[in-house]
Amino acid sequence: MDTTNKYNQNGTDTAQTGTPTTGTETMPTALGGLGKMLVFYIVLNRAFYLQVAGIFLTIILLATVPNCLLSDSAGYGYTTGLASVIGSVAAIYFSTCGAFIVSDLSHRHQRVAIFMLPASKMEKFLARYVHLMVLVPLAAFVGIGVGDILQMILSKATIGDYNSIIATCAGYMSFAGVEGPLNVIDPLVALIYFNSLFLAVGAIFRRHAWLKSNIFIFMGMIVLLIVAAFLMKSLLDMIYGYNGYEIELLASTPRSIVLCAISIVLAAFNYWFGYHIYSRMQVAANRWYNF
Repeated sequence: MDTTNKYNQNGTDTAQTGTPTTGTETMPTALGGLGKMLVFYIVLNRAFYLQVAGIFLTIILLATVPNCLLSDSAGYGYTTGLASVIGSVAAIYFSTCGAFIVSDLSHRHQRVAIFMLPASKMEKFLARYVHLMVLVPLAAFVGIGVGDILQMILSKATIGDYNSIIATCAGYMSFAGVEGPLNVIDPLVALIYFNSLFLAVGAIFRRHAWLKSNIFIFMGMIVLLIVAAFLMKSLLDMIYGYNGYEIELLASTPRSIVLCAISIVLAAFNYWFGYHIYSRMQVAANRWYNF
């Protein structure tokens, strides 16, 4: 998800002294460690940001050209389809991108380059998180925005009508909010929880963290659901006897409030656990995990 394997090609000197030269040393001290780390990630990953923007721009144009050639009206069909695809990709990315929190520390020379930068472990951790949660999505949004403008121009020129993909996405979001705040809060809390869970699990694995995190979380959730269902049934059978009870769930609003509260507490623990592992990573380590 980044280009940190190209330190030497981007001006970082990890020669025999192991001291990186990234340009952050000459920045004003008022910028702070976090600011220096953000500049470091922006400079280091500028080509990657352009690639992300280019991918989304290309996807939109590839979907627009056939529509302009084969359709006589700019109906909501393809813009709705593109909006759904973009929304699904965004949901998956924001839920799982935490697994990439240490993917720029997979190799020794990467750890040397980053750990030697003039910033605390907390500032490096936060900068990496901002890179994943803000800078990469911002690059994608730029590509989507440019692609949306170009597809509207092409549609207007060839068909005489156009629809906006971004406006369609915004319409979906506003419609969800009209039906009640919980329709927005519940998915948002779920996204935060899974983001924190993937960050905590991803921080454990040194390489291929995203794939390993998906497998680990999927298998872990299956085991937990089976164990929880077995224990719950055994407890109820012990108290009320076999078939001597009927399970009733809480109403939707109280249930959502309870689940959101539990999810927020667990998310806070996951973020702490992920940073706890990150802050204790060492340059010299040959294990496949980060404990």
